[in-house]
Amino acid sequence: MLRLVPLLLLALAACDTTPREVVTPPAPRPAPSRGAEIAALETPDVTPDVIPSRIGDVDWSLTVLNDRLVGQVMEVDLSGGLIDGTGPCQAIRGNYFGTGPIFVVETIIVPRLPDCERSNLQEEIAIAMIDARSAVVENGVLVVRDAAGVIRLEFLPL
Repeated sequence: MLRLVPLLLLALAACDTTPREVVTPPAPRPAPSRGAEIAALETPDVTPDVIPSRIGDVDWSLTVLNDRLVGQVMEVDLSGGLIDGTGPCQAIRGNYFGTGPIFVVETIIVPRLPDCERSNLQEEIAIAMIDARSAVVENGVLVVRDAAGVIRLEFLPL
């Protein structure tokens, strides 16, 4: 008889018909993408308070070189006909004349450092600047084209 008591209690518990509130835990939310989180950490906010209309209105950050994304490897001030920037290796200096549909770099000084791993990139930036024939702000982006109208450089405002 003693062995039947636990079985009877178990059977009675199974037959209990009193309604009970069922609480289901909320569905788990998917974890946010680590890529978006890392990109937010690595990409500084380059959205200015005012969208520039001329190249001298703000400093610029190079993001596209010869139709490929290069990240933010160069920051440059192009106000007053001067080129004053920091390139992948060292400072880039020079001067230009004209704005908008006419933009010609007269001189550009790009030091060559033998120990810089990105010296080829810095040289490619300088060549693209020398080839430039127009520099127009389009929808807040500075677009630099060569004589054939090919986009060589694109800058975002800082």
